[in-house]
Amino acid sequence: MNKCYECGWSDTDSGFFTEEAGKMYCSLHRSLSMQELLELTHETQVERFGFCTCEEQENFPYSDCPRNGVMA
Repeated sequence: MNKCYECGWSDTDSGFFTEEAGKMYCSLHRSLSMQELLELTHETQVERFGFCTCEEQENFPYSDCPRNGVMA
């Protein structure tokens, strides 16, 4: 059984976990590679982190960010 150092989630499927600096992290809490950072979108950021900075409707970092009445 693997357990995430960050959130405590545990599972028997080792495919969901990555070891970093001697600690196990679930797929949600492991570090992102530079390539993964470059490939983030609004949808993937919300899926992974639960938020996107566009929610403040001031900064729209991704082309798929919803714009509530704001001109692109």
